[in-house]
Amino acid sequence: MNVLAKSAPLTVYFDGEYLVCSAEIAHYRRQRGSQACKWVDAAVCTDAQFGPGLTHVSALRRLHVRRADGRLVDGMRGFAALWRVFTKYAAGQMCVSCALHRGKAADPTGACPLFADKQVNAKGWCSAWVKKG
Repeated sequence: MNVLAKSAPLTVYFDGEYLVCSAEIAHYRRQRGSQACKWVDAAVCTDAQFGPGLTHVSALRRLHVRRADGRLVDGMRGFAALWRVFTKYAAGQMCVSCALHRGKAADPTGACPLFADKQVNAKGWCSAWVKKG
């Protein structure tokens, strides 16, 4: 059986056995708009469920998203496609005020686990924003 969702705008493939990934996906699934996605845990799928161009090994290595047109994107392009289905920015939501941001309030940048702990602009934003506290 192929899991390509004709009615869902996106099919999201993730590694549900990897703690960081499963926590992040749990966060995304709570976002407004996430019900429009089909969520596929690559850790418990058969190879046939991935559709063309995606292997079990690849799906476990990084996030993959299949668009409604069948196009497969991964990594940051996959995250960007996913974020587009969620509610957009609200005033005051900046990286520095996000629970994931690992910088000090006065620092212009800080590490973010969503970007492999690379430095992100404190005044930046992404749809994974979570209020500190």
